[in-house]
This record gives sequence, structure tokens and C-alpha cells, in this order.
Amino acid sequence: MKLQTFFLCLVLIIIGNANANSFPPALIEANTLFDLASQGDAASVEPALNAYKNLSLDQTLQVFVRCRMGSLVSMQARDAWTPWNKMRYAEQGLDLIDQALELLTNADQQKIFDDITITQHTQLTAAITFTSLPKFFKRWSQAEYLFKSIVSNKQFEKSPLAFQQLVWTQRANLALQRGQNEQSKQWQYNAERIARK
Repeated sequence: MKLQTFFLCLVLIIIGNANANSFPPALIEANTLFDLASQGDAASVEPALNAYKNLSLDQTLQVFVRCRMGSLVSMQARDAWTPWNKMRYAEQGLDLIDQALELLTNADQQKIFDDITITQHTQLTAAITFTSLPKFFKRWSQAEYLFKSIVSNKQFEKSPLAFQQLVWTQRANLALQRGQNEQSKQWQYNAERIARK
């Protein structure tokens, strides 16, 4: 189980695009630990989880934080030795992500941090985590649904170009993973077109 290193790009977007509605410093620090964990640094998983657990945030960011924690628990499945622990961590992580997605409301589309809505932040984390799971978890279709939801959202065209490129690239990777080669080429073209802007 290998999470893709898209999280580094996402953290750089978040940090590099700071504005009046940027994430709080403590959350940026937690996101940085999350990035290290997603790149395979098993030693960063537990500190990242603790960093998110210790955050004192209002309800504005709780859905996003819950989703990130679910992704981290799924990473524990990646690093576990025994098959039963791998399954346990994966299922626990997926439960947290599912809870976060269910808690999203229309109001979350109006909550914008670093020019990206809380809905987009949460859906992208969930989509990439689902994509990283083996096929037998049957989450790839849900990942595609989330990617489709992100790009069809009216806020998508207003989001940072680096974020848009990231979404199209990861959606292309998922299509390739599912054997949809022509669709993958189209979405990769979208990513490359944005990169040229």
C-alpha cells in the first residue's frame, strides 16, 4: 500500500499561497508531518496523527482534519507487518475518511483556505487515499467520483493552477490504474495544458 507523493505538492501549494485565509500555523506544521509520512517515512505517521489530534480548531477545519487523520491511519496499514493489522488499520482509516465525507455540507464550499475550499481539500485527500489502496478494497470508483466532483465544482476554476494540475494528474493516474488508457491520456493532457499557463 503506497500513498503517492502528491501530498508534497499539496503542502507546497498551501504554504506557498498564503493569504488572509491561510491555514493556522499549527495545521501547516501538521500538514508538513503528513507529507513526510505520505512519502514513506513511517516514523512521521504517529507524530502527524498526534499533531492533528492536538489541534485546537473550530468546526471550520474539523472535517478536513478528520480526513487527514483517516489517511494517516491508512498509512499505518502500509507500514504494518501482519496482514490482520494491515486490514485493521486500512478499515479504521477508511471509516474516518467516510465520516469526514459524510460531514461535508454546502457551507464547506464557502470556507476557503489558500484559495481552495474545505470541500476540495477534503475530497482530494480522500480521492488520493482511495486510489492508493489495492483494488480489492473497491474504492477506485469512489475516488473517480470524488475527482469528478472536484473538477465539476464551480470553485475549481478559481483554485490555484498548481492545485488544478495536481487534480488532473492524479485523476489520470487513477484512470491508468483502472486500465482506461485513452481517458488517462486526456486527463494528463489537461494537466499539461494547465502547466503551460
